[in-house]
Amino acid sequence: MSARVPRLFLAPLWLAATACLPAAQAASPPASSVGFDPLEAFAPLQLPTPATAVRGGAGKPGPLFWQNRADYDLQATIDPATHTLHGQEVITYTNNSPDALDVLWLQMDQNLYRADSRAGAAMPWRRKNTTEGYQIARVSVSQGGGKPQQVNYLIDDTRMRVDLPRALAGKGQQPSCTSTTATPCPAPGAGAPR
Repeated sequence: MSARVPRLFLAPLWLAATACLPAAQAASPPASSVGFDPLEAFAPLQLPTPATAVRGGAGKPGPLFWQNRADYDLQATIDPATHTLHGQEVITYTNNSPDALDVLWLQMDQNLYRADSRAGAAMPWRRKNTTEGYQIARVSVSQGGGKPQQVNYLIDDTRMRVDLPRALAGKGQQPSCTSTTATPCPAPGAGAPR
């Protein structure tokens, strides 16, 4: 048998609750005096840039959309005695953009394990072991089918800037960037992302 609450008992509660609403609304200050207007905060979104030939207003690729491309040819060996990965890589980079590029940027994720990495400084409690990160022996670039030439490069934490011998024109031009590296493998529990 279920208990029923008499309607007469609920009616006074409803009247009391609705009677308090105008008083509560009158007690709150008008929106303009506190600097917050919920109608303005939740107004329709105005996109900062209109649709272009590269991207539509929803972000979909347009008729002039382009993406650069990198193809990798990797040759690697691992030395179990020293826990070191030795390798040579050839990156063929295709500049499909309309702009000329004077540098290439490479991601150097193994440098996360260096003792002086920004990740190590941000999360020292996750560090049990460190390595020396990528040890680059040389970097060379071949452009337009020419002979490879050594180039300057700069490593800053997990990024490497490769200075090209001459600007790489857009619209499908391809240099080949060759590097020879040795990379210590981090020990188990060295803070590797899972």
